Amino acid sequence: MNMKTNFLLKASLGFSISVLIRMMIFVICFIALPDAGMDVWVDMDFAARIGNAQLSFCIEILCYGAIGVTGMGGVALTYDNDRLSILTATIMHFIPTVVVFTAVGVLFGWIEPAVTPVNIVIYALWIVAYAMIWIISDAVYKSRIKKINMQIAQIKKGV
Repeated sequence: MNMKTNFLLKASLGFSISVLIRMMIFVICFIALPDAGMDVWVDMDFAARIGNAQLSFCIEILCYGAIGVTGMGGVALTYDNDRLSILTATIMHFIPTVVVFTAVGVLFGWIEPAVTPVNIVIYALWIVAYAMIWIISDAVYKSRIKKINMQIAQIKKGV
């Protein structure tokens, strides 16, 4: 499968999964908070700024989908690229993911468009998560390389 097809497949999957997760959150909130009404389905502050609850809902779904596209589609462009080191792939995936999340977060008011203690904690946790991804990926690849080298050594002994 070529990189373009791989990206489109993973981006579509990311969009779908992200929207599905958000819809599941809507349903859980709707069941848990039956008196909340439209507040469960639409970010009412955002809807008030837009001036239209239906348009607000559509924008929310597209934004959640964009987070999924960036996260999953970015995997196809970075981690699936054998020419990139794990560190380079992690950084290349991290930057657009943070940019999209920040844009969506500011749009919906999850993140203040300024340096605040809460934002510092959010981004620190994000960096820790990516560091863990890098450490785990690095260990997995080193283990695979060791196993391949052992197989090569066994083949050479047999020859």
